[in-house]
Amino acid sequence: MKRPRLLWQLYPTYLLITVLALLAVIWVGAGFLRQFYFSETVSQLEINARLISPQLQEAATLSHPERLHALVADLARQAGARITLVRWDGTILADSEEDSQTMDNHADRPEIMRALDGEQGVSRRFSNTLQKNLIYLARPMPGPDQTKVVLRLAIPQPAFENALRGVYGKIALSGLVIFLLSALVSYLVARRISQPLVEMKQSAEAFARGDFSRKLWVPRTVEIGGLAESLNQMAKELDERIRTITRQRAEQEAVFGSMQEGVLAVDREERVIDVNPLAVELFGTAVDQPQGRSLPEVIRNPQVHAFVKNALNTSEPQEEEIALYESGERFLVARSAVLKDEQGGARGVVVVFNDITRRKQLENIRRDFVANVSHELKTPITLIQGFIETLHEGALDNPAEAKRFLKIIWEHSQRLHAIVEDLLSLSRVEQMKESQMQTQEEILSNIVGQAIAACQPQADAKEITFAVTIPPRLSVRVNAVLVEQALVNLIDNAVKFSEAKTEICLQAKSEGPDIRVDIQDQGCGIEAQEQGRIFERFYRVDKARSRKAGGTGLGLAIVKHIMNAHQGRISVASAPGQGSTFTVYLPKA
Repeated sequence: MKRPRLLWQLYPTYLLITVLALLAVIWVGAGFLRQFYFSETVSQLEINARLISPQLQEAATLSHPERLHALVADLARQAGARITLVRWDGTILADSEEDSQTMDNHADRPEIMRALDGEQGVSRRFSNTLQKNLIYLARPMPGPDQTKVVLRLAIPQPAFENALRGVYGKIALSGLVIFLLSALVSYLVARRISQPLVEMKQSAEAFARGDFSRKLWVPRTVEIGGLAESLNQMAKELDERIRTITRQRAEQEAVFGSMQEGVLAVDREERVIDVNPLAVELFGTAVDQPQGRSLPEVIRNPQVHAFVKNALNTSEPQEEEIALYESGERFLVARSAVLKDEQGGARGVVVVFNDITRRKQLENIRRDFVANVSHELKTPITLIQGFIETLHEGALDNPAEAKRFLKIIWEHSQRLHAIVEDLLSLSRVEQMKESQMQTQEEILSNIVGQAIAACQPQADAKEITFAVTIPPRLSVRVNAVLVEQALVNLIDNAVKFSEAKTEICLQAKSEGPDIRVDIQDQGCGIEAQEQGRIFERFYRVDKARSRKAGGTGLGLAIVKHIMNAHQGRISVASAPGQGSTFTVYLPKA
């Protein structure tokens, strides 16, 4: 149901009060006016009676009734009233309008009875003689033989009523004018009272929408003015508090969103309170608005559900390792803490997820590196020890065998030397920062040419040719020694793993801010699952083939770190039986 406006509650009330007050004033005033007119009429009759009384006092002694009647009629015309002379016994001596002989005895008339008692009598009543309402005034006066005679004057009440009716008309017209003015004033007053409240309502609605720029006008009245001041103060404080809350929330969201850990907050009913973007990414959440939803809707991982349930059932912090397999193998460490409310009670739990996949991978790489380097060093050391022991036990006496054993010892010592050199080289490159590296503008074709020259003997041994497509003036800003080493490692690998009498293609071109160099061979190729690990230390796709080719297993790792030192990168595209293409990106000069 629609609620009425305050204006239309105040205005009819004011109007009703005004109408009732006006009617009451008119009613009371009309009564006073009627009484006033009656009193004035009686006073006029009394004056006329006093003026007429001396003349009639002499005439009352006349013995001729006709002459008395004529005198009474004449005086009645002058006074504008009916005149009647009544004897003490109620009989009529004379009347200005009727024959006294035919008139009833008036001894029972109220005004006559009062006059016979020596007082002035006044009454309003219906005249049976004239058949209309009259106002009577009777006064005693001495008559013949010292008897009492009553002088009575009367005027018709309709004349009195007509006079009042004219006054009533003027009063009604004045009342109507006063009513209209009062209605207008009442409307203005009601509107003046209600308008500030309407403005306060509009301002309150604006405050509810978050618009605190409006300021209420403060009326001079204590109550409404105080309310307006309170609303203005409330708006100011709300604006300040909301700004503070908004700023703090923005700061919290910025911190929450930039965290390198996934964060999940749930209440005691396992409904999500909040979750940061990294946690959404970790668990692949597809829900647009996770807040308020149940945990299984947001994160579909039984390990997480069990961990959260256990954290909710205990007040102690919990820690557990969680494995994810949805989009590749990932490892997380989940840590929980109690989430408290304003009163310090347990509201739920907050869980922080640390992605330790990289750490796990590094641990695996370190383990593999230790195992590989141990194996790579152990094999030649064992062979060297074995052949030295053989020589010591008498093989020195056979010059041919001794020479062969010394050659093998030399080859394996060279292998050890190569491994150590590559390890030292890798260590130096890893520790090198871009600011510490001396770079200058170099012609790329010169660096490639030197790298090919270093690998030419091995290529000639397998009758492998090079097809080079490099613009002659293409320049790069690099450390020429390191880039040459990287290219030598790539070309050397291409030669080692290519079949005899094949071709290795080298081409370079400008690509955005970089120079792209492609080295394409026609070797055996690399499986897709192996391509992500070939840049690890000592990782070999085919260990037997790699050792037979004479590599240390560190070449591609050295290339990767040289590219990283130049803010460049390396990638590979390969397929089994279709050869491999290694691509490096170097900064343009």
